This record gives sequence, C-alpha cells and structure tokens, in this order.
Amino acid sequence: MPRILTSCISPQFNVRRDQLLRTWTQRQKWTVLVADDSIICRKLMLRLLQPFATTILQARDGLEAIEIAANHPDPIDLIFVDHYMPTLAGPETIHKLRTELHFDGLILAVSGAMAKEEQEALLTAGADISLGKPFDVRSFQSIIFDSVAASP
Repeated sequence: MPRILTSCISPQFNVRRDQLLRTWTQRQKWTVLVADDSIICRKLMLRLLQPFATTILQARDGLEAIEIAANHPDPIDLIFVDHYMPTLAGPETIHKLRTELHFDGLILAVSGAMAKEEQEALLTAGADISLGKPFDVRSFQSIIFDSVAASP
C-alpha cells in the first residue's frame, strides 16, 4: 500500500479523479507524463502505467515536463511529478503546470523521502495527492479506480 497521509489528498482530488475516469470510460487509455530525474524510476513507471496509457511521455526534470506539457498536441490526462529534480523541482513544476499552463487534470506527486511538510508543500503547489515511493500497480489502481476519501 502506498504511504499516503489522508491530509495529503487535495480537496480537488475526487473531481479530477472522476474526470480522469470519464476519459478512461470513453477511450480506455490515457496520455500520461512522468517527470522524474531517475531513469530507473521512469522505467518502473513505464511498466506500471503501460496497461493504462496509450502514450507515456517522459521528462528528466521539471523544466522538460513544462515544455512537453505545453507543446504536446494531445491532451495529457495524468501527470506524475517527482519531488526532487534538477533545474525545476516538483513543487515549482506543479505550480507552473497549474498557473501558467492551466493544467486541470490529475497530478500525482511522488518521492522516496517525504515528510508530512514536503507532502503538504506539494499539495499547496497544486498536486492532488502525494505518494511515497515505492508503490505498485495495485496501489495505483486502488488510488485511481477505488474510492479514496478526500480530506474534508
């Protein structure tokens, strides 16, 4: 099970998750962007997301993630953002996705070392949920497809 603090789920999580599920119902696939400086983590995410995503875009840092999101011709349905990346860290990347690109889809922030304060910083920046690494496909499925109680 992923390490999630219930206070680290944004109030918008259920709305954005429902939007993501409607896309799934219509197309049975998503376009996903994975922003992580670790090639190993990106490869693991590719394997995890393959059953769900037609297109998986990869960024090595936050700046590259912003560029990909701004220029990709099709809508991106889901974005995973690592907390610690060079050039532009996770919170700054998420903030730019929300404020400059007006991305209104689901953003899942992930990190191997997250204290409650770090998780809350990611939510404040605009992430919908913050997950501790590692997590597996069943954890991902339970977060997206099962009911997850959002914070009040």
